[in-house]
Amino acid sequence: MIDDNTIQRLDECDFVFIAVDNGPSRGFIANHLMAKEIPFIDVGIGVEKIPEDVKLLGRARVTFVDPHHENAAKALASLPVADDKNDEVYNNIQLVELNAINAMLAIVKYKQYLDFYSEEIPYDSLKYTLSWSQLKAG
Repeated sequence: MIDDNTIQRLDECDFVFIAVDNGPSRGFIANHLMAKEIPFIDVGIGVEKIPEDVKLLGRARVTFVDPHHENAAKALASLPVADDKNDEVYNNIQLVELNAINAMLAIVKYKQYLDFYSEEIPYDSLKYTLSWSQLKAG
């Protein structure tokens, strides 16, 4: 667990991947990394049940924050940091295929950051919606 006593461990990192299911923790870590000027990628999935269809809606999100980039504050502000554990739609459902898509998209973005892959249209956020089979960059 990362808290006030352990957050400084991240200070030695050149890059960080955040994968947490707690909004306040995400915000705490992200704000610390931003203050220390450490770039990071935050990932998350969302799963909801459609009661009338007895099916699941699935989403995957990858958000890149580079404190040295002009869009850093906007990307940071877009992160889901609310405490949503009591929301009706919150379910701690983990689906291997959504987690795999999320991880793959995060690594592709990281390799773009390293200039391994080209990035003709820069983006800070990438969202995949399962029911639409669609990727949307923002």
